[in-house]
Amino acid sequence: MTELTAGAFRALGPADAIPEGLVVPFYLRDIKRRISIARVAGDTGAVEREPAQRPLAVYEVEVVDGDIRVRA
Repeated sequence: MTELTAGAFRALGPADAIPEGLVVPFYLRDIKRRISIARVAGDTGAVEREPAQRPLAVYEVEVVDGDIRVRA
């Protein structure tokens, strides 16, 4: 299993903009990092089949007052 990354929570946008099964990209300008948020129940980011060489980074996500926030 992949370790969660640390940092402060930051708002990305409305939670309803990310429907189940869809991946939405975001760019965090201050840390120059591109991330993708997906609503997928139970996914860990672990490599499940080739050609992936390493697991995905996993970020803690929460919904507060209808906004999706990520710890990155």
